[in-house]
Amino acid sequence: MFSLDRPILHTLNPGTTGHKIMIADEDLLACDLMQYSLETEGYKVKVFHSAKEAMEMNLSDFSLFIIDMNLGDSSGIKLAYHLKQNIATARILLIFCSTPDGDVIGGLDFGADDYILKPFSMREMTARVNALMRRFRTNPEQNNKPAMLSHNALVMNLHERTTFIDNEPVKLGRDEYSLLEFLLSHKNRIFDADEIYDNAWPEKDTVSERYINTVLDRLREKLGRFGHYLVTRYGYGYGFIQ
Repeated sequence: MFSLDRPILHTLNPGTTGHKIMIADEDLLACDLMQYSLETEGYKVKVFHSAKEAMEMNLSDFSLFIIDMNLGDSSGIKLAYHLKQNIATARILLIFCSTPDGDVIGGLDFGADDYILKPFSMREMTARVNALMRRFRTNPEQNNKPAMLSHNALVMNLHERTTFIDNEPVKLGRDEYSLLEFLLSHKNRIFDADEIYDNAWPEKDTVSERYINTVLDRLREKLGRFGHYLVTRYGYGYGFIQ
């Protein structure tokens, strides 16, 4: 079901050393493989096999949580809710593991930073973890980001991952929301395609300017009179320009 599928290198990545990751999953084999792979990358890993066990611990010094949505004694959603409601852990990165029939969209709407479908390879898992942690290292201010972002009547609630215009909800897809959040939090700056992918969509492997333009077109349509603030400067990049 799970595989390492690559040679294990025992040279630690200095960029990962010291970062702690929590795994909450009742699958003993999966936990062993994930722990081994992540520790090989240089992370410190703590494993819990139940939500109750995890909720009894102080987890405020972790950098990332990996939670199975289908923990046996209590759902992973319940554990994630507990962590997101705690001020000390609310800002910590979160990846949900889910079977293909799991409520992935619900997990993302809940506030997960990424998800990974079972069965997955250890290469895919470590790549996703490293991408999220790279974003964390290059943008440490995200741990202290405000609860809201706004421009006039355009408001984003970063805790609830919701968007409003004139107090009316605007339904955004995951990639649309992430792109708008990144650009709105860095107003009046232009970012190239690599920077967009590293910060807004770090889990994606392929950089495509066509896809960025497609998402921006959808955003402009949904944002109405605020859409013109999303600019494309050909040859340079993209931004939210006042």
